[in-house]
Amino acid sequence: MADISIGTGLSKSQRLFRNLVGFRQHIKELEREMLKQEAALAARAFIKFSPPIPDGGGMGDTSKARAQGKIAVERDIRSVFAPLNATLRSAIDPTYGGIKAFMEWREKPLRGGKASAVLHAIHQDPIPERAMNKARNLYLSEKRPANRGYVLTEQGEIQQRHLEQRKAYRGRITRKGGPEDSVKRYPYFAEPRMLDRYIASQQALVGKLQSGWLRVILAIGTVKLRGQYLMTAQKNLPRHLYALAGRGEVRYSSNFWAKFTGMSPADFITIRNPTGNINGVGDEMQTKMKVIEYRSNQIAARPYQRIMNQSIRDWNRGQQPRT
Repeated sequence: MADISIGTGLSKSQRLFRNLVGFRQHIKELEREMLKQEAALAARAFIKFSPPIPDGGGMGDTSKARAQGKIAVERDIRSVFAPLNATLRSAIDPTYGGIKAFMEWREKPLRGGKASAVLHAIHQDPIPERAMNKARNLYLSEKRPANRGYVLTEQGEIQQRHLEQRKAYRGRITRKGGPEDSVKRYPYFAEPRMLDRYIASQQALVGKLQSGWLRVILAIGTVKLRGQYLMTAQKNLPRHLYALAGRGEVRYSSNFWAKFTGMSPADFITIRNPTGNINGVGDEMQTKMKVIEYRSNQIAARPYQRIMNQSIRDWNRGQQPRT
């Protein structure tokens, strides 16, 4: 019995091969765009769940969360520094103290029986100006450590004292029981306007950790889905994060911002916050696990399968699929 060979013919075979290669390349491009979108949405979720978090719970991308962060920053800094009326030495400082601070110091009772007779006399003198001059003559000539009444007047000095305690308590001083006992007994003093200025400069950095994830989103850039180029994952983002992120610094780097690994069979994209895990707060708040749970639920509702099926139908009809 004769054998019969059946084939598509060389030209048809080549055309089929080109179609398969073309469709495979299209699917890979579509998959890449989907991965980019999911990476950007994951970074957006990190912004949502990263501190600061409002007291009582809530999301970190709200104005309430930012306000709470500013309050926490001021509370931590002021825990290291005391008002000028806290001690006699700071209240009578010739440059930054004065009669107001001295009178406020006198309104507070002396500590038990440890106060000397001279100190009692200064505290009880009916003529405040005379009492303050007497205190200055007695105490201003004494040499004491910086946190025993001397007033810090330079931003660098104030920052150094604050950062020492911040480092000791991994970022959150008061939440973790700080400052240290020695500072609690003898807090540092700072010129009020300089201290307010320093506090404001630190409050302006609230959201720095979140801004790192915005830099990831900006580095990923546009995503092409359904024939449209979209700037994804930027809806309702707090505007101050853009200033912290610094648009001019954003650039794509396969090793730094967002890294694509492989193209087949299982592609994935790795994202990393360029600011790092500041003081370990991300781990402390279990941010990563919250993002994974949140995005796992969100992915189920994404229309990726519908987009893929539409691409297959377009290809079968001889139409150019929309990435």
